[in-house]
Amino acid sequence: GAGPPWDISGLDRGQHPLKVFEPEDFDALMRWVFVKPPLMVGPIRRYFAAQAIANRPFLLKVFDDIMHRDAGNALVEPLLPNILAPTLVIWGQHDRLLDCAEAPVYRRLMPNVKVLVLPDCGHLPMAEFPKQTARLTSDFLTATRADPGSVPLSMRVARSR
Repeated sequence: GAGPPWDISGLDRGQHPLKVFEPEDFDALMRWVFVKPPLMVGPIRRYFAAQAIANRPFLLKVFDDIMHRDAGNALVEPLLPNILAPTLVIWGQHDRLLDCAEAPVYRRLMPNVKVLVLPDCGHLPMAEFPKQTARLTSDFLTATRADPGSVPLSMRVARSR
């Protein structure tokens, strides 16, 4: 979209959810990415925190590339009309990384897209609502296989876990 795709509140105070230096920073990242962060027992939490710390340079480069589009980092919008395959976009209504307010752009520019916005969901629907995401994906693939030209353009999904 035209502006930063994520919640930038706090960046002016040096706060950045992708700057994971310590396990406590990982906890903050999880609260930022999820509406309801998944429960992780100690060893699993430590592993994922270590991975986030190790991947910090890559995550910050992605963030910087998106923030500095004037440096040759193109917007995705011009590419969307070229995607002709039936496409399913599942978006969390409370995604603070990529605002679901951009969903109409996908609906408008992609010729064969179905956009689903999950309420009470953050950036990772497949982790926050795994069963529902799997069901929606399976239903989409079944419908697409049956009639590739009949994929509806959009719908709002009712909450169910």
